[in-house]
Amino acid sequence: RVIRKPTINLTYPVIDRSGDVVAVVFAAMDLAGLDTFVNDISMPPGSILETADASGNLISRRPDPERWFGKRISPALLAALRSQSGAPGAQNAQHGRAVVVMGEDGVERLHAFARVGAPALTEYTVTIGVPTATITQVARDAQLMSLLGLGATTLLALLAAWLAGDKLIVRRVRNLTSVA
Repeated sequence: RVIRKPTINLTYPVIDRSGDVVAVVFAAMDLAGLDTFVNDISMPPGSILETADASGNLISRRPDPERWFGKRISPALLAALRSQSGAPGAQNAQHGRAVVVMGEDGVERLHAFARVGAPALTEYTVTIGVPTATITQVARDAQLMSLLGLGATTLLALLAAWLAGDKLIVRRVRNLTSVA
């Protein structure tokens, strides 16, 4: 607040041998630097990357970081975030599992979550959401190529069986019937 820029404030206690806190190390990270880092990440079209605090306030989002800064994530995404991160109020915690969540833009995305640092030190969670249509499109394309390959192999096998049957069986039977 002193520099009048959005920042993430980081603190860490310095503890002496007896376990008493003797100092606190403090650093403020400019969110413009975080946005620069986030913009360097390559993601599929329609994907989002969000960093939110425990109460669901966005501190970073890609795309459109300026438009989303300080806004809250959707209730469905917040519930999924809490269930994944083991945050207070989480029910049915499912650590490490990806979750499908319908976005506010009507796009269904598969989200994975990761806490930033240890729970005792930070309350921030990062999520990457990739549209399920993008994920399933790759599988559909692979399935189509497999089916085309299977079809071509089947046709070649039938052609080989027809030619071999014609040469090895039908011609010999014709020769025998013409002699008889």
